[in-house]
Amino acid sequence: MTGMLLRKPFRAGSFYPRTASEVEKALDEMAKAAPKPAPGISRAAAAIAPHAGWTFSGPTAYTAARTLLTYSEPRTIVVFGAVHNWSVRLPTITEADAWLTPLGPLPVDTELRDTLLGAGLPVEADEHAHNGEHSIEVLLPMVQALSGAVKVLPIAMPPVRESIEVGRALAGAGTEEGDVVVLASTDLTHYGADYYGWAPMGAGPEALKWVREENDAAVIQAMLDMDEERVMERAREDRSACGAGAAAAAIAFAKGTGATAGRLLDYTTSYDVRPDGEPSDFVGYAAVVLGTTI
Repeated sequence: MTGMLLRKPFRAGSFYPRTASEVEKALDEMAKAAPKPAPGISRAAAAIAPHAGWTFSGPTAYTAARTLLTYSEPRTIVVFGAVHNWSVRLPTITEADAWLTPLGPLPVDTELRDTLLGAGLPVEADEHAHNGEHSIEVLLPMVQALSGAVKVLPIAMPPVRESIEVGRALAGAGTEEGDVVVLASTDLTHYGADYYGWAPMGAGPEALKWVREENDAAVIQAMLDMDEERVMERAREDRSACGAGAAAAAIAFAKGTGATAGRLLDYTTSYDVRPDGEPSDFVGYAAVVLGTTI
């Protein structure tokens, strides 16, 4: 990797394990715990996965990645990331030539990056958008373990219309059908007065029920209906997705490749994973696949 720009991991040892052996053990446990790939899918174009620490959302994220790669054979996986740094105003591609994980380096598809940057799209290349950001990083060891030598292209996707435009354009970026798939990164409702400063239903079982059956359900349904505009609207009005730009861009991409439907593969919350007292502060997580014959 001499002379190449290498993006090193920021969150290994906190959001997920630090060493290769620990990562492999955790992924083996996820493979056993995660729901199996559902039948009835002929081709997967994109998937939507959470990006919290593996303790909380790992099996759900693994389900999304495994299903996507069970029903596709891509050359490149474009990973659309949520943006937690609000200075990132446009879709922003990594400048790195490879991203390092505990399992080793993952090569970046620099050719596809150059194609997008040269297409007159509202997209830029800036590594600062990815420094310290975990929303793509936590998914890459899963991608690596499931796909082998595939290339990746990390793109930070803020919740703006330009993200949808870039997702749509990626579907026609001159690649052969199936060469490129998208994995999008978003958690759902961040609920609670203590940690998140937002608890319209108070605390307790009714608050958890409302998040599961109403707030998260509405944005998930928009994903399943493949309505990228409604995903952005629901997230903006209901605070139901921190990576709405990534999810909406994935839908726009999938529709551009001929995908016709979405399927919910898994849903949980951090409270379900680690209940402690009455529900008060928790986050929702969903795994969704977008494709054909679903």
